[in-house]
Amino acid sequence: MEATKDFQDNIPSTALFDIVVCILWSRLGSRLHSKHRKPDGGLYASGTEYELETARIANQQFNKPIILVFLNRTEPMFPARPRELREDLIQQFDKLENFIAQWFCNPQEGAWRFAVNEYRGLAEFEQRLEHHLRDLISKRALAGPRRRPAEMIWKEGSPFRGLNVFEVEHNPVFFGRTQAIDEIITALRNQAINGSPFVLIFGLSGVGKSSLARAGVLPLLTKPGVIQGIGLWRRAVMRPSDVPGRIFDGLAKALQRDTALPELSRDKTTIAEIANTLEKNPQAGALLIRQALADAAEQYRATEAEKLKQLQGEMEAENRSDDVAAIQRRLAELAPPNARLALLIDQMEELFTVDAPHQKLQAFVRTIQEILHSNRVFVIVTMRSDFYPNFQRFPELVELAKGDGQYALIKPNAHEIGQIIPQPANAAGLIFETDPQTKESLDELIRDEAMREPASCR
Repeated sequence: MEATKDFQDNIPSTALFDIVVCILWSRLGSRLHSKHRKPDGGLYASGTEYELETARIANQQFNKPIILVFLNRTEPMFPARPRELREDLIQQFDKLENFIAQWFCNPQEGAWRFAVNEYRGLAEFEQRLEHHLRDLISKRALAGPRRRPAEMIWKEGSPFRGLNVFEVEHNPVFFGRTQAIDEIITALRNQAINGSPFVLIFGLSGVGKSSLARAGVLPLLTKPGVIQGIGLWRRAVMRPSDVPGRIFDGLAKALQRDTALPELSRDKTTIAEIANTLEKNPQAGALLIRQALADAAEQYRATEAEKLKQLQGEMEAENRSDDVAAIQRRLAELAPPNARLALLIDQMEELFTVDAPHQKLQAFVRTIQEILHSNRVFVIVTMRSDFYPNFQRFPELVELAKGDGQYALIKPNAHEIGQIIPQPANAAGLIFETDPQTKESLDELIRDEAMREPASCR
């Protein structure tokens, strides 16, 4: 987004595309600058209306773009506080409902005048979008004599991890778990509204809990805007066995990493000192995390301010006074973003197998509880289901897992396996060979074999 243009000017016209996909859920968007006007001279209600109307007019004139509209029928969640945010979100929802009624429905006939596709959840959207796009492309593209690989987006070796866990960096080749990712993030969102963003992911050994949490949930959760109002995320990942026999050292080490809160060590505080604070004074430990996140947010604001000042200098050198004034307004309004930490405690069953006194484990659980109550940390835990009785020995954990706080992960179904096999290869620019006699593709053969033992597709 260039500072010298408004948001709509930064976006290519929808008339230039072959296919336009519009997703509507809970908000219509902001009113456009008055320079963007309808053919009759009226103002567009938002960029959404502008983009749809531009695409519709181009379709009438040139038979493209094709327009696919998806309505997300998942009920939006509006926070009770602050009141201003709640009222703004409700107004946006009402505007969208009115827009849908005016743009897509014929009020005289009480029927749809433009077709729409409805869905609930990311998995259903993914399936429907893929189906529609494949159908549209196959009808309009020339059928080639051989399958061509997709554009390569993965260049870090094999896209298949075998028995190794998918890490955060393997997100581009992690497929087949969209429904689980969506449901877990929705659960975290609901838990956050209730003041306790905690979710336990449990299931049989080998079902893929760690890969799901690391390569699936964390990358999407920590995208700014996925959780309403959060503009900056940090993440920390730990296993109880990271520092054998010293659980708090393992937690402190995870919190101190570059992707988490290196600000904790800004005054040369050691891992041992952080661990001691977390263990002996959990409230103070939670306060340290809050302060580190505040420092991170302020540093982000300072970095953005420096970029704008550099741009302002360039505009001043070119005597672009209007652009300079616009940048100065943005500088005056620039504030630190709301920052949060996503903490993953992976393979929590190790907590119950370490040779540590119950009091030590109890202290660790209380620290996690206190961190959660700081209202700055989202906690995800993975654990083998056969250790659930051990989990229940701690009333604090049971309390945290109430409501939407636990998620049972099962083996992938046939559709998910159908994504797990070919899509990582596509991401790496690979194609599966086809048997010249049977015409069966290798990925189909592997898929059918994997369906006999879904646990092999973690």
